[in-house]
Amino acid sequence: MRKLIVCWSLLGAFVITGCQKSKDSAPSATTPIVKVERILARVHFKGFQELSTGTNATTLREVWQLAETGELRSQALDKLAPALASILSGMPASTNDDNAALVRPLLDDVLQSESILEVIDRTNRPPAWALAIRLDSQRSTVWQENAKKLIANRDPSNSTILASMTATNSWFLLGSDSVTIGSATQIDTPLWRSAAELPLQSMGTHWCRANVDWPRLTNTVPLLAAVPLPRFDIMIFGKGEGLRTEANFHLAEPMHSELEPWHLPTNTIRDPLISFTVLRGIGGWLGKQEWFRSMGLDAVPQQAVAWGQADTPFQIQVAVPVSNATNAFERLTANWVPQVNSNLLTSPVDVLSVHTNLLQISGQMMVLRPFIRRAPEPTGEFLNGGIFPVAPTTNAPPPELFEQLNKPNLLYYDWEITEHRLKQLRETLELLGILLTLPPMDEKSLAHRWIQAASPKLGNTITEITTTSATELSLVRRSHIGLNGLELIALANWIESTNFPNTDLSVAFRPPPTSRKAGPSAKPNP
Repeated sequence: MRKLIVCWSLLGAFVITGCQKSKDSAPSATTPIVKVERILARVHFKGFQELSTGTNATTLREVWQLAETGELRSQALDKLAPALASILSGMPASTNDDNAALVRPLLDDVLQSESILEVIDRTNRPPAWALAIRLDSQRSTVWQENAKKLIANRDPSNSTILASMTATNSWFLLGSDSVTIGSATQIDTPLWRSAAELPLQSMGTHWCRANVDWPRLTNTVPLLAAVPLPRFDIMIFGKGEGLRTEANFHLAEPMHSELEPWHLPTNTIRDPLISFTVLRGIGGWLGKQEWFRSMGLDAVPQQAVAWGQADTPFQIQVAVPVSNATNAFERLTANWVPQVNSNLLTSPVDVLSVHTNLLQISGQMMVLRPFIRRAPEPTGEFLNGGIFPVAPTTNAPPPELFEQLNKPNLLYYDWEITEHRLKQLRETLELLGILLTLPPMDEKSLAHRWIQAASPKLGNTITEITTTSATELSLVRRSHIGLNGLELIALANWIESTNFPNTDLSVAFRPPPTSRKAGPSAKPNP
């Protein structure tokens, strides 16, 4: 499913790159070739039709075939078609129903069939894109007819062309290029020029493969800028009943933080666990964040650990190592708590209280009780925070969990039982959504029913990120459908959002329903 997010994003990318005025044409052998400066994106996606004949990724096939998946998929494509049609035609979505009806059936083929997408950046010219899709004769005819109608229905005031090519070797091509009115309708990309030789190379065993210069692509497609990513390449394979995801991220600036040895609060982390996440080398990034600097701590933590427990609701906690937890607590009390409470006076959340006898800061958000406290350990001291404190159990996690961290250059490790993690996150986010501007998930919505139907099929999801150099990170994920619990909820909420396919990741407190009086003093409690 992670590949689905990539392909969805790039599906938006190839049409958003500006395809509004167009003519139907085959490539001309005499058309001058414009030098390609850089490939912004190249994606090969074998399509969900591959699942019906393969022996791997059996869980993804089961989830894809769920009735709830089909309903949510139809809802997403129904909402996506008008937006894409508006871009293709250059006309407002409100007057573009006919073009949306032409685009809608093509989107089913993009998900179902094998395709290759290419977006290129050229010297002194706007980007161009080309999409090659493998179709049978019946579907190829539909694409040819609908492409001709889209080209005829374009806004004639724009100088961008949209062109299609008669199917070659069962591959149909559609593309867009920015040209001067009246010039040849050549879509000058390597994929378009090589259409007669498709497939271009051995397709390999991967199900989806992408090479994306994300920062440069977002300059062309602002819609994608909501998700900040570096340049990356990714491959997804079916493996047994699940998926294996391999990716490399190429950083624009080198990492400067040293990877110090793991330092974990092993006595604070208790079973039964449903998730466990560790991250190190974060000091350089963390020290630049205004919200962290406002805490007034005298040192920047280099690592953090988070975990979720299954014994009570809302059991999500985090801890960071500190050299002196008492000193860190006093600094939070003096610097951070007054700032937070001054902001909370105009919110529906009660101000924080300081309990000096417990070395604990706590608050109240309806049934939630967020807290930060000192957590001494035999190996050192930690600050421990969460949203619902309970007395810890005496059950230690299995030693095998911590042994997973004994790998060279391991930067990030995340394990979860996705079925249980989904339930925990949904309950927590539903409650927080009363106070924060989080997207609601109505129990009657397709997204809610899809999560309910899919989650029992999901087991362990494990993600590891290692540093291969100062400017390169490598990711490996083993999962059932490619996404972890939080990503699945984000995908479902995104599809349900009223402005889909646009994305808004900002979160703030909801305005209080009525004016409230000034809250109590933030002075420490005895």
